[in-house]
Amino acid sequence: MDVSQAGEQDIPALHQALVDKQVEAENITSARVEAAFGAVPRHLFLSGVPLEEVYRDQAITTKYLNGTPISSSSQPAIMAIMLEQLQLERGQRVLEIGAGTGYNAALMAHIVGTEGKVVTIDIDDDTVARAIQTQLPMTVSSLPSLPRISFQPGVSNSSATDASCYLYPFAVHR
Repeated sequence: MDVSQAGEQDIPALHQALVDKQVEAENITSARVEAAFGAVPRHLFLSGVPLEEVYRDQAITTKYLNGTPISSSSQPAIMAIMLEQLQLERGQRVLEIGAGTGYNAALMAHIVGTEGKVVTIDIDDDTVARAIQTQLPMTVSSLPSLPRISFQPGVSNSSATDASCYLYPFAVHR
């Protein structure tokens, strides 16, 4: 399929093609990471971005400051490799530093399941607000099986109370 001609009806095909590409490249090697990528559509976190860009294996800048990119949705290949290296399991608690669009948090939340929890912190209040705005309707409507993801603005002890049980940045509680 020519992704430049993509329309709404092509979303499932584009989504599956991105997952298949990660599996073929061996960036995704486990069933749990493949299931997460298959269950969480990236376009829900990148409103206003053309579908053909959303489903390419590329980072997408979501915020600029004085012409410099300061926030993005990471390249899916990088997220897949990272999630494989983390070896997340059901029931674990995860602290993510850098909320971005919330897509990576949603992937992790799918893996840890309703028994687990994901807390994601970002220093930029606007980034947190956008991630929450995307996440809330998605978890209620299209992905209700995701556990509650906690988005926390800032990184000080006073604003990160939900993350107080973690000892390391980007930690997984085993």
